[in-house]
Amino acid sequence: MVTVQSISNYDKKHPTAITIGTFDGVHIGHRKILERLINDAKKTNLRSTVLTFFPHPRMVLQKDTEIRLLNTIQEKIKILEHIG
Repeated sequence: MVTVQSISNYDKKHPTAITIGTFDGVHIGHRKILERLINDAKKTNLRSTVLTFFPHPRMVLQKDTEIRLLNTIQEKIKILEHIG
């Protein structure tokens, strides 16, 4: 798995299948989305890609909101690595 911290560092040479979301907690619904992404990408010879956000968009857009996250970014990366 490759982790990219900025869109400007993303390797655009490979065709990709992508899903976008915060994926906080990476619950069963998230896992179903990721499983489908991975399977569809394999069938069509694409690189499966997850675009997620840190900090959480609400932390940026609503600065006074005290949002509590289920996972740190490091934990989220480990979970996503495990899923594939």
